[in-house]
Amino acid sequence: MSAPRGIEIVENAFVQNDEMVRHLDALDHWEASRIGKNPGISDLRTSSTCTTPIEPGATSSLFDDLRRNVVQLFKNYSFTYNVNLTSFEPTTFNRYKIHEKFSSHADYFEGSNRVVSAVLFLNDVGEGGELLFTFFDYTIRPVAGRAVIFPSNYLFAHEALPPRSEAKYSAAFWARG
Repeated sequence: MSAPRGIEIVENAFVQNDEMVRHLDALDHWEASRIGKNPGISDLRTSSTCTTPIEPGATSSLFDDLRRNVVQLFKNYSFTYNVNLTSFEPTTFNRYKIHEKFSSHADYFEGSNRVVSAVLFLNDVGEGGELLFTFFDYTIRPVAGRAVIFPSNYLFAHEALPPRSEAKYSAAFWARG
């Protein structure tokens, strides 16, 4: 089944996935994921999150490459669907250990001005861990380097299903319009 209109899947959107996962694994500032502007923790989202500033030295090129690739994906999406993009939010990295999840949600919330979202899978997951678009009953398997780009609105509500075989690493991006 092909992806519903508005959902774009790009293979090999990033190729330094193993290096990125190794770098992320070494970080000590992972924290329980939150939902939107809610400062509390909810069982609707059980993953860990970190936002990583670009660091001087060897890792800066890694993050520069990631950001450059994703911005190009957003530009392509913007051109294809005639969506005006004005700015980008900082990259958020997510780690889902076995059985961790993020229940169905839309990325747009009042005041966010988010118009397009993207998820980049940083590793392969053998079992589980799919991205499910709730209203379309459409799932996308996590494969290292695969990016999924879609509108941020409620029609594209999605959930991160729990991985069952190994942890899942992903990066989330949002463009405002």
